[in-house]
Amino acid sequence: MALKIILVDFKGTLYNTETKKMYPNWEIIFQLKMFGLEVWLWSRDELGGTERDLRNKIKKKFDKVIISNEKNLELVEDPIESCVISDHKNDIKMAQKAGAKTIWIRQSKYKNSWPEKEPDFMVYSLNEAVAKIGMLMMNKTGVGMPKAPYPEVTRPLLVCFEKN
Repeated sequence: MALKIILVDFKGTLYNTETKKMYPNWEIIFQLKMFGLEVWLWSRDELGGTERDLRNKIKKKFDKVIISNEKNLELVEDPIESCVISDHKNDIKMAQKAGAKTIWIRQSKYKNSWPEKEPDFMVYSLNEAVAKIGMLMMNKTGVGMPKAPYPEVTRPLLVCFEKN
């Protein structure tokens, strides 16, 4: 099965709970649309006022938004065709049980809280997660260029790396 959907967690993955701001360069996730992937926002409905307002402000940028009390992949038609990006081991565990690909980002207060089963990829930033998916997609198509959903997209995926 081909990868079709990227589910990205909000709190701890896009939103830094310590600084109360979005992580720098969080919008890099949308570069994956060049491969014809859908990017979904995936969040629990437990956020405080400021976090909720910010999430509501950015949600129009996503192809689909899933907000519920319990995170699960029931709304994904075929979880095997999806990849979950999250900072929390419980999200990774749930995604693995559903058969989805997993990317664990070690950047929040949960960075030392290891998932029970090894994720498909472990990265330290959203930039690295996007690079991993980009490499997977380029290898699957057998070329060094992304599959352009629009004719005007003709350049390779641009990924910015953070200094450590």
